[in-house]
Amino acid sequence: MIEYQYALQLTASLDKVVVKKNNPLLINFRCPVCGDSQDNKNRTRGYIIQESNGKYYFYCHNCRSHMPFAKFMAWINPFLYQQYRMDVFKQSPDKMMLPETFKKKKIHFQNIEKLVKISQLKPTHKARLYLDDRLIPTKCHYKLYYAPNFYEFLKEIDPEKALILTRADKRLVIPFTDAQGIVTSVTARSLTGAEPKYLVASFDDEALSVFGLDNVDFSQTFYGMEGSFDSMFIDNALAFGGQHYNEVFEAYISPYKDNFVVIYDNECYNWHTVQAMRKVIRDGYGLVIWPEWVEQKDINEMIKDGGMTTEEVMQIIRENTFRGLVAEARLAAWSKAVKPPKVKRPNEF
Repeated sequence: MIEYQYALQLTASLDKVVVKKNNPLLINFRCPVCGDSQDNKNRTRGYIIQESNGKYYFYCHNCRSHMPFAKFMAWINPFLYQQYRMDVFKQSPDKMMLPETFKKKKIHFQNIEKLVKISQLKPTHKARLYLDDRLIPTKCHYKLYYAPNFYEFLKEIDPEKALILTRADKRLVIPFTDAQGIVTSVTARSLTGAEPKYLVASFDDEALSVFGLDNVDFSQTFYGMEGSFDSMFIDNALAFGGQHYNEVFEAYISPYKDNFVVIYDNECYNWHTVQAMRKVIRDGYGLVIWPEWVEQKDINEMIKDGGMTTEEVMQIIRENTFRGLVAEARLAAWSKAVKPPKVKRPNEF
C-alpha cells in the first residue's frame, strides 16, 4: 500500500499525468527519460504499472526504459524517495536496502511457437508487406513472428501489461534470447497503428536478452545497436534494444571487448543518445560516430530512404569507428545536444 501512496505523490513531479486504473494501479504520463516526442508535446507513453504480485515498476513504450518504481522515484524526486525509505524502514527495518533489484517472474516465452513465423506467411500478408516496404532482408524473416492477436498472447504471460492493448492487436513480434537461445523477452511492433507502437515484454532481467546472439562470431569484429531491424542489414551484428545495454550483457561480452563496436542512431541533438555514447567510450568499446553528411536517422533509413547499399553502409561504419580519446574528441565535435531541464519538484519539497 505504501508504494501505491508514493506513486500517486510522484505524479506531482511528472507531466501530462492520467491515472487510468486504481486497482491494479496504472498511471500514464509523458516519459521523463526520452521526452516521448519532440513533435507532439501531448504524447504520453510512460507508465507506472502495478504487477499481479503487488510490485510496481516504471516502463516507457517509446524508449523502452524500465526500472523498479523505487529506482524511478529516486531518479525523479530524490527528496520524496528519502521519505519513502524512512516510511519503509518504520514498517519493516529489514527492507531498508532500497531500491531493490528488480526481479520479474522467470517465465520464458515457451508459447512463442504458438505464433506464425514471418517466413511462413504468404507474400501478400500485411506483415510480409510491412517488412518488404522497409527492405528487411528475406533471409531474416524466419527470426520474426506474427501475432494476429497479441493481446491474447500477452495475457497469458502478463495480464496487467495486456490491459493497455486493444483486444484485436495485430503485431510483428521480435524475440530476444539468452545465451542458450531461450526467448526471455519480445518487442512487438503494431501493424495497425495502435498505441503503443512498440511494446516490450520482458520477464527475466537477470537473464541475457539479445536479438541475433545466435549468429554472432565473437572472435571477429561484431556490432551492437538499438534496433533489431538495423542489425539485420549488418553482418555479425546483434541488437540489445533501447538506448542502454544492461549489466548482464556487459558481463557476457566483456571477454570480447576489443572486438565490440556499438552503433547508435544518428541523433546528434538527442541528449540521451549522446550520454549513452559517452558511456560506451568510458566502457572501452568501439563507437560509430556518423559523419555529418549522413542525413538519415538509422541504418534502415539509410538503405530505404537514402538509397545506400549494405556495402556502402558498412564502409561508412568501418571508416567512422573510434575508441578512447579519439572517440571523445569526435563525439564532442559531433554532438549538438543540449541537456534537458530538470524535472520539477513538488512545492513541499
